[in-house]
Amino acid sequence: MQAIIFLLDAVVSFFCSLFLLRFMMQAMRVSFAGQLGNFVVAITNWAVKPLRRIIPGVGGLDWSSVFVAFALQLIFAGIVVGISTRFGEVDGLSLAPMILWFAVRGVIRTVIYIFIAALILQAVLSWVNPYSPLLRPRAATDAANARPDPPHHPADFRHRSFATGRHPLAATAPEFSLRPL
Repeated sequence: MQAIIFLLDAVVSFFCSLFLLRFMMQAMRVSFAGQLGNFVVAITNWAVKPLRRIIPGVGGLDWSSVFVAFALQLIFAGIVVGISTRFGEVDGLSLAPMILWFAVRGVIRTVIYIFIAALILQAVLSWVNPYSPLLRPRAATDAANARPDPPHHPADFRHRSFATGRHPLAATAPEFSLRPL
């Protein structure tokens, strides 16, 4: 029985990861044109496309993939709890909150695993091959966070020192030069 639960958990976790990865890639505005994006879309389209007609996108995000991931975890939790309890011992109303909690916990666990896997993949590929096509989705999410502040107007003196005309912290900061040895 434990082997069946293990195999079922592996399959559900795999598909749940793909559905949540699809949602995260869309939320972070990562292109689906690469190998990873094509794979995720090809595997998850069978469930997400029909649900788009029923579940509307809110805030520019497609929530149907999150719904499918939660439904998969809910079904899996129901099967596990159903297998582990004897029929007739416990009524369904008392098991419903536990099944719901197991499903929410499973979705949160999968999201955390996706972030951990992305972090490890980024670290390893930055050492091995920093220009790998697998790092392009991560670079797309970093590009939005790495934009510099807009330039200040020359007449705006709030960010400058009146004495030197430079930023107040620039006078105290040491000068560094990076030269090859």
